[in-house]
Amino acid sequence: MTRKNEIVDLLYNHCVVENPSSFILKKGKFPKGWVDEYLKLLEEASQFWKQEEYWPQRLVASIHFTSFYYNARYHAWCKFNDDRNIETENMLAKLRPHSELFLLNSFTPENVQDALDPGSSPG
Repeated sequence: MTRKNEIVDLLYNHCVVENPSSFILKKGKFPKGWVDEYLKLLEEASQFWKQEEYWPQRLVASIHFTSFYYNARYHAWCKFNDDRNIETENMLAKLRPHSELFLLNSFTPENVQDALDPGSSPG
């Protein structure tokens, strides 16, 4: 397996399989080191996949899951506990923009125009 494909598996396992959702719901924070590891994996994924036209579903799912669902889990914890955790909020403030920029940077002027042009076809 190439490192390019391995990074997809590592991200998927980190974000979806071994995800910290229950930890966040119980404690209002991420497990120690989780955010740093995610950002490291995301940076490496960017080096391999940013210029690719098509991305593996597991790569997109991992990043989307991180961008959206952990924020939702944290807000559920806040509501249930009537509390906030500034450290978690700061971590979420790092995760979401990095994740969304990764996903949004896949759009170039050329492929956005292709997507907007109903007469265009892939390839």
